[in-house]
Amino acid sequence: EKLPFHRQVALAASAELMIGAHGSALTNLVWMHEGATVLEVILRYGWCCNPVPSEQRLAAGDVPRPRCRCSAYNKAEIPNMAHAFGLRWLYMDAVYIPPPQSQNPIDR
Repeated sequence: EKLPFHRQVALAASAELMIGAHGSALTNLVWMHEGATVLEVILRYGWCCNPVPSEQRLAAGDVPRPRCRCSAYNKAEIPNMAHAFGLRWLYMDAVYIPPPQSQNPIDR
């Protein structure tokens, strides 16, 4: 986001693969060349107010909240855009894994 716009366009245009979490940043795929690949990272637990399962939130010491109504992932903006621009669209359904407590991730 700190790069000048023309540099962002140039990077996306030269990319063979763009990887990102579902969101507006993936709209940079419009600059990619036909045949390139977009890998969208989504959350396994659906499109929900809190995608982390309540039992894992409680185990981490989170305060209980009213249960939200989750639904299946149905956001098709990115795959539709990829298809329209002749790109290959893949997705990764990420699993929430709570980090070990009191452990520095750099030490792993």
